Amino acid sequence: MKEKLIVGLSGGRDSVALTHFLYTQGGYDLVLAHMNFHLRGEESERDETFVSRLSRDLFPNAELVVKGVDCEGYAAVHKVSVEMAARDLRYAWFEDLRRKYGATYIAVAHHADDQIETVLMNLARGTGGAGLVGMKERDDGRHLIRPFLSKTRAEIDAYVTDFGLPYVEDSTNTDEEIRRNYIRHTLIPTFERLNPSFRKSLLRSIGIFSEEQAYIESVVDEEEKARFDRDTDLIKLGDSDDQMPELIFRRLFARHGFNDEQIRSLRGLGGKSARSFHLPSSEISAQSFRGRLYMYEDPLPLKPYRMPIRQSQTDYDVPHFGGVRIDTGDSLQPVRGRLRVDAGCLRHTLCLRNAKPDDRFSPFGMKRGSKLLFDYLKDRGVPPVYRPFCPVVASEESGEVVAVLPFEIAETAKVTGDSRETLTLSISRPDSSLARLLLTLS
Repeated sequence: MKEKLIVGLSGGRDSVALTHFLYTQGGYDLVLAHMNFHLRGEESERDETFVSRLSRDLFPNAELVVKGVDCEGYAAVHKVSVEMAARDLRYAWFEDLRRKYGATYIAVAHHADDQIETVLMNLARGTGGAGLVGMKERDDGRHLIRPFLSKTRAEIDAYVTDFGLPYVEDSTNTDEEIRRNYIRHTLIPTFERLNPSFRKSLLRSIGIFSEEQAYIESVVDEEEKARFDRDTDLIKLGDSDDQMPELIFRRLFARHGFNDEQIRSLRGLGGKSARSFHLPSSEISAQSFRGRLYMYEDPLPLKPYRMPIRQSQTDYDVPHFGGVRIDTGDSLQPVRGRLRVDAGCLRHTLCLRNAKPDDRFSPFGMKRGSKLLFDYLKDRGVPPVYRPFCPVVASEESGEVVAVLPFEIAETAKVTGDSRETLTLSISRPDSSLARLLLTLS
């Protein structure tokens, strides 16, 4: 069975050459995708008609899919340039087609001259080293391949001539108000006056940049493995972070969505507690606490709950947390993450609920008095943002907290030799970052 590919076919020279190459020599099952942006009036309709005829005459065994979009309307709604709107619409549709047809990759016709233009555009925007790498021949994250990326425009011209392939010209390609066209028609020729081999030189430099960036990314990978805990969504901070090479530190936190200003604030933060950050253009925030940076959904979906504990029920689903198991047990000593309370001596109806700011707690061993529950959770290493989500077992009548899962029982609920009725408490299904964090802290 042939590998299936989605191929972007605009009707221009490059995309026609790529489609012909893949169709005749690649041994692939192709789905040809043409998007009509309706930006050039009759010319846009001409392109669609041309692609339909070309597909029928030269690529009869490939399926053609055509879609029309309101590119200008999309740009206005999303407040982006028409160029960016066209790019977003095109690639989103390509990915939809890839999933629909079960294709491995999306093939696009970018070539070496496009690579040069892209790097120069990135440089003009003020990009870092990562932008000087340009495009990749294979981008697994976006399921893209660029088979012609090492081929020059001249080589593609020769291919088109050799096979006598028809194509259409986009009249806007000469409009130097479009940044890429200005780079192509004015900027690159200017560089070639300084160095006739400018294109080859820059492509060689791009190759070197790629090797350098790959090495930097490997260092960042190792740093991330040492710092980032995926189970609990936390990143470890260190007192010596301000001594780390700035490039490595910046790349590490940029991966997680922090902007430059936030990254500067993080350097040297170390064990300083309770700084909060909202990641730009996302629904994620982070809070530092005791040398750790906790990532969480913002706003956290705090939904207060109170569940009466019944003899006939053992499993309880706690919102945005996971499963808690409460059943009868013997008077054996508690083990880590599992608590036993003397339910008989309490003479209260018990419930499972979330912690509250005004809760007080007398931990096991505290013979007199009590402390604020949130202060207790602070001592156990729970960051402020998570404390209202911690599950507790409490008296329905008095509100007394008799156990904090999965940490500790209250002094008044301790199991003794005279205990007749005991309950065993545990987190049975740690479905959230918080639940997994509490287990590691217990």
